[in-house]
Amino acid sequence: MSERRRPARPDPLPSGLQGVHVAVAPVQEVEQALHENHQRYGPLFEQMLEGVAYCQMLFDEAGQPADWIYREVNPAFEALTGLRDASGKRITQLIPGVRETNPELFEIYGRVAETGVPEQFETYLPALERWFSVKVYRPQAGHVAAVFENITEHKRLDEALRDSEQHYRDVVDSLAEGVVVQDAEGRIVASNPAARAILGLEVDEITGKTSFDPEWQSIWSDGTPARGEDHPSTIARTTGRPVRDVVMGVRHPSGITKWLRISATPLRKGSGDEVSGVVVSFSDISEALRVEGALQDSAVLLNETQELTKTGGWAHDVASATVSWTDEVYRIHDVSPHEYDPNSAERDIEFYAPEDRATIDEAFRRAVEEGLLYDLELRLVTAKGREIWVRTAGQPQLQDGRVVRVYGHIQDITERKTAAEQLRVAHERLKLFFDANIIGTLIVRQTGAIIEANDYFLDLIGYTRDEFERGEIDWRAITPPEWLPVSYHAIGEMRARGTYDPYEKEYLRADGIRIPVLVAATALQGPDDLIAAFVLDNTERKRAEAEVLALNADLEERVQARTAALEAANRELEAFSYSVSHDLRAPLRSIDAFSQILLREHAEGLDTEARRVLGVVVRNAQQMGRLIDDLLALSRVGRKDLERRPVDMGRLARSVADGCSAASPGRAIEFDIGPLFGAPGDPGLLGQVWTNLIGNAVKFTRPMEPSRIEVRCRRRDGECRYTVRDNGVGFDPAYADKLFQPFQRLHQTSEFEGTGIGLAIVARIVHRHGGRVWAESAPGEGATFGFSLPTKELT
Repeated sequence: MSERRRPARPDPLPSGLQGVHVAVAPVQEVEQALHENHQRYGPLFEQMLEGVAYCQMLFDEAGQPADWIYREVNPAFEALTGLRDASGKRITQLIPGVRETNPELFEIYGRVAETGVPEQFETYLPALERWFSVKVYRPQAGHVAAVFENITEHKRLDEALRDSEQHYRDVVDSLAEGVVVQDAEGRIVASNPAARAILGLEVDEITGKTSFDPEWQSIWSDGTPARGEDHPSTIARTTGRPVRDVVMGVRHPSGITKWLRISATPLRKGSGDEVSGVVVSFSDISEALRVEGALQDSAVLLNETQELTKTGGWAHDVASATVSWTDEVYRIHDVSPHEYDPNSAERDIEFYAPEDRATIDEAFRRAVEEGLLYDLELRLVTAKGREIWVRTAGQPQLQDGRVVRVYGHIQDITERKTAAEQLRVAHERLKLFFDANIIGTLIVRQTGAIIEANDYFLDLIGYTRDEFERGEIDWRAITPPEWLPVSYHAIGEMRARGTYDPYEKEYLRADGIRIPVLVAATALQGPDDLIAAFVLDNTERKRAEAEVLALNADLEERVQARTAALEAANRELEAFSYSVSHDLRAPLRSIDAFSQILLREHAEGLDTEARRVLGVVVRNAQQMGRLIDDLLALSRVGRKDLERRPVDMGRLARSVADGCSAASPGRAIEFDIGPLFGAPGDPGLLGQVWTNLIGNAVKFTRPMEPSRIEVRCRRRDGECRYTVRDNGVGFDPAYADKLFQPFQRLHQTSEFEGTGIGLAIVARIVHRHGGRVWAESAPGEGATFGFSLPTKELT
């Protein structure tokens, strides 16, 4: 610290302050000045309410303030401080230890005495247990005048107020209910943690906002926007009246809507009427509203479910012997609540068929007397004389070991019983076909095990039924090693596409003889990796082919004769295929129809596994039906004679496009069909080409929005080349050469329906017209399918 200024003429130090310099004027001058001031300001000095002390500063040799002497104090000084006879005494005498407890006093007094700059401050004197507000001036060099007030009570009130405010904050912050405080303009100036948590906002995100900030999108319960002037906080602020329990939704910018119950209370300045702000409290009732809505929906759903599933509930009170029914129970019995009183279990039992009354009577008696539950399927005759099947179940309710109530349900299962019987008949018919041995039929696992096989197949491979039932037959074991890769390749394709093309292979009979066969199969949906396979003995066809090849080298007429025989055999095979498909279609339709009846109208009565199995039956029956239809279509293409004449290809393409648009309502499909040259050919078959190609484009652009399909044509090298280009899912070009082969699919059936025969039909028609087909694509980049037709008349 810099050295303080020394007085020009230091006074002698009082006893006990040796080594301390007094920066004062001569005592006589001071006393003279005091006398003059007293004469001038004495009355004011004596009557002031503030304490006033005129002090002479004492500094040590280092120039630091060491003490001061009270030269004169007014009466208020003694009243405010409690210090008596202070005049002429040092502060350290009046308050021992004050230099240690309040060193700032000495620094401030010394600074004012040295610089002459007045200072104001508050200080607490522990020795006096009082707070003071002090203003310090320098009336003359080396002296200070202190004017002060006792603010102890004010400080105590401030501390109490701070404690009260903190207590209030702690209470508000601990509330589970959200609370915000708004100013007179509606801006939020304070919020508790619950408010911020409910709204999902931080302090800086909520402070300064209003309750109707556009970002929050307040809405009413019907979803309409809430105007700012209708918000509870605005009403309370503008009317001065509290608003209670208003339900509103607040949609956060994140998109989440929370439903709040809001109350608003106006704040006023003092006791006046002017509103200075609003306290808004709110609670999150989103979950409560959700639960309430769910309960209402559940009640409606329960009533609708009972009616849809034809299941009603009933209850029997043992003590009062009273019975209650739900509406569906009355409907099942063909009575109304107004015309029939169910309060008699004995009378209720009379609705059951005479041969079943003893069964239900015994089951109900044991439920009441022994607490045993029951679940029965019985026949019932309604009040209108209808004979129906019902499933009735009873559950006893025990209290202190006694049955006090029996409740249960009754369900009309007539349709399920009828459908089950029809399904049984259909299954028997299908089994008759399976056992008719028209063709080898079997169900196998991909791993090799044969699950089912008919006698045709067993005779073909030379094994007995007993050997099959002992599990001694494995399709891998009866396949020669060189044919196993062919089978594995087919299975790999089937895993990818759900089916594969019929292919030739050989089996090893039990006697070691190899037998050629033609195999077709499809995967059965489900978790068991099962395959339904159809096997045709190919021996005769192979023998015929060998004979034709042998005779071809010998005599032309014998070749023609054998060729005719082979064509006859092929026609017989096609007729056989048609007969097989026709015989298959009837039981398939029955299986499909009856299974769907069970799934649609009796699902509640079936367990999860039963519904899954029925779903598998339906899907596979429908898939097999489509497969049969497409196989017949493919075979017809080869047999149909061509009707050659000029064909308007543009009209055909536009007609197909219009049909696809009409069949796909709701889809945005953009067709761009350019000018198309006409070509000679069969109009019906070429129409099928356009139907299959454009239909494929519509199917495989289904995920795209919008779907774009472009049809173009150009002439080149003596042919017309037609292309159909789409923006669909595309395919791997490595498999392009397989697309036009029967049953070749590059997408799962679960993604896009189909059997894999449509493009094979296109290829066969175009080839018969002397043209060619091609396909170009990349995954996710759309596909282009094209075909060409010669421009000259076909010969």
